[in-house]
Amino acid sequence: MASTINESSSIKFRRDFTYCKQAPTFVSNNVGGYDEIARWVLDFNDILYKDEPHAPILSAAIINKLTGEKGLNNNPVLIKTDALIYSADSIVKYFDQRSLPEKRLIPADPQKKKEVLDLYNLFTGDYEYATSRYVYSLMIPNRSFAISVITKRIPWNEKLTCKLSYTSLSGTLQKKLNLAESTPGERLAYIKTIFKKVDDLLSDRRRYLTGDRLTLADIAFASVSAPLIVPYEFGGVVPDINDTPDELRNAITELRTTAAGQFVLRLYYEDRPGMRSQK
Repeated sequence: MASTINESSSIKFRRDFTYCKQAPTFVSNNVGGYDEIARWVLDFNDILYKDEPHAPILSAAIINKLTGEKGLNNNPVLIKTDALIYSADSIVKYFDQRSLPEKRLIPADPQKKKEVLDLYNLFTGDYEYATSRYVYSLMIPNRSFAISVITKRIPWNEKLTCKLSYTSLSGTLQKKLNLAESTPGERLAYIKTIFKKVDDLLSDRRRYLTGDRLTLADIAFASVSAPLIVPYEFGGVVPDINDTPDELRNAITELRTTAAGQFVLRLYYEDRPGMRSQK
């Protein structure tokens, strides 16, 4: 469940694959906040890539076939001519090691690095788990809303599959995500404790979570929180707030009013780089 980056963690990659396209391909869950972390890092480093989003109900099988690994935590995937790298943690680490010093999102200073990585691991661990399952638990029962969101920007055959087999696919997703283990209200209560933690960090009017420079901690919180804040600049797919179910819309409205919610909106507006043209 938990995601961690530390000094000893290795980059997940696959050796035996064939790829001969000119630009890398980024394969992701189209609504995933965790996937957005990797997408943001690619755009931050001005990496040209072909964007290939898939529906959350179908993305795991597609990604597991690419990686040769089973499970729900292999996404996203970046396919290069010399490497197939998977998981946001691995993509982040791969590019941060190769970035210019001014582009690095993990500080070199040991104390500051620990501060950034502790926050990153919190946001991509239990917080991401609660956030994604909270949104799915409110989205899945609303068939028309769910289909309108998950079928955006995906291949036409996936759109057809989602529409014709939604009941069985969504039932499978609920079981895999273990949505019955807690209620939406319990998940939201935990989410609010993390927003309060971020509120407290920002209470001294600092610009970013660990000081005056954008780091991986900021990107992780903004990306994972995006399905709850629905910023227009999100690199994947988020709905219009007016189209969301009442319970979800009420949560979005409430969380947007907090310092943490406003922080997410500002980061997306001011610091989220645009994707390179897909042409």
